[in-house]
Formats: sequence, structure tokens, C-alpha cells
Amino acid sequence: MAENENSYAARLLDAFRQLDPASGTPGFRIQVWTSCGTSCGTSCETLCGTIELTAAGVAASIAALEKAVTATRIRPGIDPLLLVQIENHFANVDPESYLADVFGGPDAEASVAAYEQLVTGEWDGEL
Repeated sequence: MAENENSYAARLLDAFRQLDPASGTPGFRIQVWTSCGTSCGTSCETLCGTIELTAAGVAASIAALEKAVTATRIRPGIDPLLLVQIENHFANVDPESYLADVFGGPDAEASVAAYEQLVTGEWDGEL
């Protein structure tokens, strides 16, 4: 088994962990296996890890995977797990938490312009 397969399995399990709110009783067990490329049940399969998820965690995982698959169809070459991690990170960003930094910056005009670009997503090419 290649090192790549272990890291992919670890990233997949980590993505499932991040999507599960961890409140409630686990009702689903997901096992991640790697295989040497032959049929299931052969001795060269290796269990890489197991995670138990709540129903909410499974629902969030399905939604994230569907979103990632759709995104990769639109933009080929994007790592779906990385995309999910980035989207989850930015979904938790609260723009209001940056206001103190904006108003306390040494160049108020540049700080406000950067903040507007962050919040609106409109990039003018300058900061």
C-alpha cells in the first residue's frame, strides 16, 4: 500500500470528523479500506480507520460530498476534500469580528478597502 493511500484515507476520515457536529448518539459506522486492486475479501486489503457518525454527521457528509462532486464537474482538477475544508473554514468566518482590526489599522482607507473586498468578494487587484 502506498503512502498516498494512507494519507488519502486519513484526510477522508478527518473530513468526516469535521462535518459531524458530535451531538447525539452515533448511528453510523464508516470504515475506510485500501486495496491492492483485486476483488474484495483478499488478504491485501488494509483497514485504515473507522469513524462513528451521528445522523446529522452523515447528512452533512453527503451534502458536502455532493457539493464537492458538483464543484469538480464545473472546475476539473480541484481536490474535493480540500474544497470542503476551505468552504467549511470560510463558512465559520464572521466578517464583524474583523472590524476592530479595520478601524485600528494604520491606514484607515486601505483597511476599509481590504475589508470591503473581503466581505463582498469583489477584488479590484489592489490592497
